[in-house]
Amino acid sequence: MLFRSGSYGFEDKPCGIPEQGGLSGLIKTLAIEWDTVNCKMIDIDPKAKDIKSALCEEILSGGDDLEVALNKQGERKVIAYRDIETPVAMDRSLSDHGFVVVSGGARGVTAQCALALAETTSTSLLLLGRTALIEESASTRDLVNEGDIKKVLFLEAKNRGESPTPAAIQSAFKKIINMREVRSNIADMEKFGSAVVYQSADIQDPSSVKTAIDERRAEWGDVIGIIHGAGVIADNL
Repeated sequence: MLFRSGSYGFEDKPCGIPEQGGLSGLIKTLAIEWDTVNCKMIDIDPKAKDIKSALCEEILSGGDDLEVALNKQGERKVIAYRDIETPVAMDRSLSDHGFVVVSGGARGVTAQCALALAETTSTSLLLLGRTALIEESASTRDLVNEGDIKKVLFLEAKNRGESPTPAAIQSAFKKIINMREVRSNIADMEKFGSAVVYQSADIQDPSSVKTAIDERRAEWGDVIGIIHGAGVIADNL
């Protein structure tokens, strides 16, 4: 629930606390990910009469509308979406001399953005990520099944005189999967003709980022674009 304007900002009136708009995105995400939970976002004018009754009525009998606005006059409005014609194709060419820096770009959704960029432009890409890209051990390189990989990791740890815990084995397994994902994404980008360099660097460490970019500048030229997708998932949802 938001106490803003009762109009989701579509009317010419103050919107209360703009930062609360981020909650709408969160609720819409939860509505997709938690398909067994009934989610609803209500933007209500704080000056509306009998707010409690209006909210109860909307929650109990407002139907499946995800985004609802209740204005000062008690009017109920919903956000409706409609298809629009695809705009005329734009010139997507980038400079032949330069490169795009992609933070967090070797895995996950940001890697998919970088892949789409490679497919449409074949521009040079500097991928920055925290995953250390090291050679995978020959003992697991050809294994696909999670159980088989973890079994090898457990036996190797025992042979080193360690007492591996399930958490330690899971962590080692995750590192292998992450490295495989990085290599697979890089290979896919290179298929489209992009020159790709992956550099292990933490975006929170300016010196490591500067070093990585300066090295590429010497060979590829100027930075012509930045895709910032680095982040730490710590939402506990």
